[in-house]
Amino acid sequence: MPLYEVLLRDGYDETRLTDTPLTVGETITMLGREWIVVSEEPAQDGIAGRFGCIPARGARQDDAPPRR
Repeated sequence: MPLYEVLLRDGYDETRLTDTPLTVGETITMLGREWIVVSEEPAQDGIAGRFGCIPARGARQDDAPPRR
């Protein structure tokens, strides 16, 4: 089962792992809050892809960090 690294960006970065596949643009619930998936980076170690998320409340897509 693949794992995905989730980077929650809300003033400070917090990293979590999930086994649920994610898609850029979708809203997810993690740590009791809603987050919008705004970026995807390929797996660097071949094990886990990385997804960046911002809080859903008050978020706009142009708040997303730049893609690398």
